[in-house]
Amino acid sequence: MGKDRLASQYLVRIADCISQVMNNRQRMISEANEQAPEMARSIDIAIFGLFSQYSLVNLQELYP
Repeated sequence: MGKDRLASQYLVRIADCISQVMNNRQRMISEANEQAPEMARSIDIAIFGLFSQYSLVNLQELYP
């Protein structure tokens, strides 16, 4: 498998992960009760990390 197809697979998987986390974000925060602020911060950090990986994979596709 070429780098372009591998990078494309990574993009799809990462985008799917980001979508799933965003769809469940409010539910997870509401279930955290008194730890809701910590949960919100943790989710935001995780999403930022996934977005960073998404950006790196996009850059990886530019270089053969």
